[in-house]
Amino acid sequence: MPLLDDIRQMIQNNSEDLQEYFDAIQEVGVGAADRLSVLRNPGVMTGLRNVLGIQRALAVAAALMDGCFEWRSPGMNGFYTQLFNKCYMDNQASGLNRFINNGPTHQTLNCWESVLVGLFLLGYLSEQQIYNNIYSGLVEEPSLPSPQVWYALEYSTTNEFERNNISPPPGVLLYYVPANNGRLTQSFPNHVAVSIGNFQAISLWTQPNGINAAQRINVINDFPNSRIFVGDPARIFHV
Repeated sequence: MPLLDDIRQMIQNNSEDLQEYFDAIQEVGVGAADRLSVLRNPGVMTGLRNVLGIQRALAVAAALMDGCFEWRSPGMNGFYTQLFNKCYMDNQASGLNRFINNGPTHQTLNCWESVLVGLFLLGYLSEQQIYNNIYSGLVEEPSLPSPQVWYALEYSTTNEFERNNISPPPGVLLYYVPANNGRLTQSFPNHVAVSIGNFQAISLWTQPNGINAAQRINVINDFPNSRIFVGDPARIFHV
């Protein structure tokens, strides 16, 4: 049975078993195109949110991104171009639905944009919310990351993951901040990933594996020179 049908059946059964979703997503023969077909289906994505809640649904959305998209710095990538054309230029033929349905060479975005597109596809954030909160003041130099962007994405040092024997819950955001001998070397992260439980996360970056697509990483072992802070995706723009 195609992955889309499997996920749809789980939703109809009101299944709250995340492992059931993850097993279907990782089943032998399921590829990036199959996972992308689920992400492109608004009814199924909304159904995931209704059954699982936003945090756990984001974990499934992140797992569906495995092998999809292409990392590119924020600015004039496919995500920003479609969002800018829709929200600033008022081009109604553009937008994040256009982005998700484009071909692979146009599905370019960075790590925090992969989180935002997941929340958009789940029906939790609108394009205008994303544009207003992140990009409206960056028209001239949209590629420059700043502490303000990360704070808008609910980064804080309140909750830290200690790389111990308790995995971060599925769906929480993992903010990676560079450190030297345990001391933070900058005031904001240089990466964010989404936990899917069992000490795994979905990360869109070229590091640490030289793969330029969304990929699974090990929360304990990867990026050992960073401290990891944990955030709630439900708080983004909803505080």
